[in-house]
Amino acid sequence: DIAWLKKHAKLKAIIVTGCLAERYREDILKEFPEVDAVLGVGSIHNIVEAIETVTRGKGKKREKYTSFEDKECVRLGGDRVLTTPEYAAYIKIAEGCDTRCAYCAIPSIRGKFRSRPMEDIIKEAKNLDSLGVRELTVVAQDITRYGLDLYGKYSLAELLHKITEETNIPWIRLLYCYPDKVTDELIAEIRDNDRILKYIDLPLQHVSDRMLAAMNRHGDGACVREVVKKLRREIPEKEKEALDRALSDRIAAHPYFQKATTILGYYPMRAEPNLMPLFESALAQGKAVFFPRCVENGMQFYRFHSCEELTPDRYGIPSPPTENEVLKQTAHALCIVPGLAADRQGARLGYGGGFYDRFLPSFEGHVLFALYERFVLDTLPCDAHDFKISTLITEKEEVRYV
Repeated sequence: DIAWLKKHAKLKAIIVTGCLAERYREDILKEFPEVDAVLGVGSIHNIVEAIETVTRGKGKKREKYTSFEDKECVRLGGDRVLTTPEYAAYIKIAEGCDTRCAYCAIPSIRGKFRSRPMEDIIKEAKNLDSLGVRELTVVAQDITRYGLDLYGKYSLAELLHKITEETNIPWIRLLYCYPDKVTDELIAEIRDNDRILKYIDLPLQHVSDRMLAAMNRHGDGACVREVVKKLRREIPEKEKEALDRALSDRIAAHPYFQKATTILGYYPMRAEPNLMPLFESALAQGKAVFFPRCVENGMQFYRFHSCEELTPDRYGIPSPPTENEVLKQTAHALCIVPGLAADRQGARLGYGGGFYDRFLPSFEGHVLFALYERFVLDTLPCDAHDFKISTLITEKEEVRYV
């Protein structure tokens, strides 16, 4: 498709870079003659030179460009262009990997593990903060190894603490924490730092010792089980469960809920409030409870008749009951909308926005936007799927907007 655009449209050149380019190098030019330039992962800073070279000539006279500099000498960090929504960004704290799993090509493609200096990362985080980023995702091939090469010790906990000290970014998310390197210091920082999301991404390929050894994975099955057990013990979900119960109780006491004969709910995903106690209470009171589900032409609400039907399927949400009773009347209904954040001006940010911003304009009943108190911010950048809300309810307060 890209080659067609180059031939028939205004596309001036095709440049291939990244892991694919590093692994196959000049073979890409042989397999795809439409490609004008190939840059390995160590040559990312040569992108301007590559563009100038391949756009200089025309047709067959155009010069090809290749560059494969030492990937372990490339400067990490530097100026960047955000391609994510303005409220979220990734920050890469290291490059490469030393684990060398038997099935993985990353070390040969990306090189040895190299940490970025802490002060460099802090500077980038402060810049992202000034641009309005509200959720910062910390990434690397293995973030738990961070600092071992520079400081002689695992330093991720210290880095996270300094990021929250030096910036106002409210949510810090961690990706790719290897079980054998999850230290007590890291667990304590996650537990005690309110701005680090209580979420951790553990790459678990297996728990069989024989398979782990064959994969050349570090740690054994006992290590995996122990770190999961320790995380659950040290960072219990009792606080979140208490918030969910308090929020459910506030909504249950609200006149909208008490007068409604039909409740439009949602199945909690990721950071959304878990209001299952509320929906179970609605069923017990004889209210009609509906949950949304993807269908061919968008979304549809299906009625659930019992708590047993709310058991999630393999996709993490309940399957529609066999009877498939769909929502038809909404005049006496209450729609409870989940979300990640809201601001004091009534702007909403959350999952499912692409559905709710189409559904709610024609909805005839009442709407409550449910959210944890700590995610109500002063101002919030929003995209096209986010919208203004009329009534916000948290575990502590109710806010009505004009």
